[in-house]
Amino acid sequence: MSNPIETRNKILSLLKIKGPSLPVQIAREAQISPLFAGAFLSELAKDDTIKISKMKVGGSPLYYIKGQENKLDDFYKYLPEKEREAFLILKENKILEDKKQEPAIRVALRSIKDFAFPFLKDQEVLWRFHTITEGEVRQMLEPPEKVEAPARQEIKQEMQVKQEIQVKQETKQQIKQTIEKKGKEKQLSLGLKKAKKFKPEERFINPLIINEKPEKKHYSEFVTKVIEKINNKYKVLEEKYYAPREYSCLIQIKSELGPINFIAFAKDKKKLSETDLKKILSESQKIPLPALVLYKGELSKKALELSVKYFSILKLEKL
Repeated sequence: MSNPIETRNKILSLLKIKGPSLPVQIAREAQISPLFAGAFLSELAKDDTIKISKMKVGGSPLYYIKGQENKLDDFYKYLPEKEREAFLILKENKILEDKKQEPAIRVALRSIKDFAFPFLKDQEVLWRFHTITEGEVRQMLEPPEKVEAPARQEIKQEMQVKQEIQVKQETKQQIKQTIEKKGKEKQLSLGLKKAKKFKPEERFINPLIINEKPEKKHYSEFVTKVIEKINNKYKVLEEKYYAPREYSCLIQIKSELGPINFIAFAKDKKKLSETDLKKILSESQKIPLPALVLYKGELSKKALELSVKYFSILKLEKL
């Protein structure tokens, strides 16, 4: 066997020339055994001299030098069918809004980590194609203002002067209206004070008395326990509905990408079926938001398989 340093340099030279390669290809070109090739590649990757792809070709990842990421595109055909579709959609559009994609594409985007990079904008998850830089993303999402021609700037200045004069006139009018409005509010306030002195039976015919105290909600024991559990772990944004054996609300969950909104569903059933989860998934995607399912009993086999398939938009938690 040749000198290890020479072998190491030869492998780096081959990667520079050929781009992303499989260990078996490196072994053949460097004229060493696949075992030694794998050892050298692992050591180079450990030193961050080379990179390893997340995708696999024939069960093995690709090894490449930093700066050759765009050459990974040539291997997209080895991705599973739905991941290939997600790759092509993202490459064509450059940026995708996660919530606007169908569930299968959303799952696929989370799987093609070499090509799809997530980021947050206004608390929404977006995806950028790996060859699109963060600077290009900012330009695409926030295009710069157009530079006006000198002639247009002069016209604009004249318009600004006219607008200033108009604003002054409108301000005087607004001050007058404000004074009149405060006078009316004062009269209304006096009317309300008088209205408070009316007898209870007069409240139904007095237009100044508007609201009664809201009716107190009566939760079942199951719903009460669900609310306590949710409040202990998550931030509740809005209650959607409740029944003796069901409860739903909007919550916020902390994640690696930052706070993400979920719609939570709780069901008091001995066993949750695939049909139950499909119905919940359908309701959550109408919003659209990922779903958190809180269940008391057990999961059927098909329900468990469905939860694995849609793991990125369907989170399960046992009560």
